[in-house]
Amino acid sequence: MRGSRAALASPLVALPLALVLTACAGFEQETPLSVLAAAEADMADLTSLRLRTTDYVGGVRETRDLVVTRAGDCAGTVTTAGASVQVLRVAGEVWIRPDEGYWPLVFDGPLVSNLADTWIHLTSSSELDRFCDIDEPYRAFVGSPRDLSWRNAGPDELAGLAVVRLEGERDDGTLVDVAVTVDDPHRIVAMELSGAGRGSAELYGFDDGVEVDPPDPGDVVEVEDLR
Repeated sequence: MRGSRAALASPLVALPLALVLTACAGFEQETPLSVLAAAEADMADLTSLRLRTTDYVGGVRETRDLVVTRAGDCAGTVTTAGASVQVLRVAGEVWIRPDEGYWPLVFDGPLVSNLADTWIHLTSSSELDRFCDIDEPYRAFVGSPRDLSWRNAGPDELAGLAVVRLEGERDDGTLVDVAVTVDDPHRIVAMELSGAGRGSAELYGFDDGVEVDPPDPGDVVEVEDLR
């Protein structure tokens, strides 16, 4: 009878033990899709973040250094082939302040000297609408996670943060590297693409209380007045 009781008891003991062992597995050991799902869920509540991105459009290097809010407001600098433009987007309205090198990329002719420190109010800008979308970097680098083949590359450290590195591959062979913080709330802090569409993104300053304000009306000129 004692042997029968022991045989009956062992499965009841084994099940909780298996659950305990599973629960002890660290976040950095989870599957890539689980890690990305956790980061997506935690970052959905963000109200703002700061980002630095680098990509190559037609072989031309473009960098963006922006603060972006969930509402679609943003402020910062976009640099293309060494020429830069300061950008502002607030409540759907857009202002830019290009330097001498960037001016010809937007307008015909040389920079109007007395407008060097003036914000130009644009009627619209689909490009800035995209830049100021807080979720756009993730869509650009990762897209739909299930469309890639993933590997958990294990724990790492980035700028003093404990992260888990994920490596993905698209059908066209493009490689995607993503770093997600181990501690709650989980944040994607870096992404990188290889290949012809190579680029990188650094995300930081999560919910640091930043506010994006429109420029002083006295420092603004309407784009129609420049034509």
